[in-house]
Amino acid sequence: MSCFEKFHELLKERGFRLTPQREAIVEALHQVQGDTVTAERIHELVGQLEPGIDLATVYRTLEMLSQIEFVKSIDSGGKVRLWQFVGAEDPHPHLLCRSCGMLFGVEPAELEQLSGQLRELYGFDIDIGQLTIPGLCPACRQGR
Repeated sequence: MSCFEKFHELLKERGFRLTPQREAIVEALHQVQGDTVTAERIHELVGQLEPGIDLATVYRTLEMLSQIEFVKSIDSGGKVRLWQFVGAEDPHPHLLCRSCGMLFGVEPAELEQLSGQLRELYGFDIDIGQLTIPGLCPACRQGR
């Protein structure tokens, strides 16, 4: 299934309408696939496709896309909120350097042991795909 087919399916399942604005925002997200971007950057890209879409519409749409797990919202530790296009892929966890802002993707299987321990100790199932763990990357840890 293509990401656009999944997008249409998710919208329909959740009772959202398909609008030209939403399509343009998804197209802009598709252009930066694999990268994390700010809402302002998405707004710039959308402006090339549909000049009439304002920044507030981009923010509202990104929030809605996050609810249906089509994008991932990443809290960069009080700085700028980042967005990552998930599309037809499954969301995955990240490691975020709190010093330089570098973001590292992590395979969900690498955190299964932690997930199992939290489930055993607290009876709590974590949403691994939405997990972002702050810390220091090797370069920042060494003071570079």
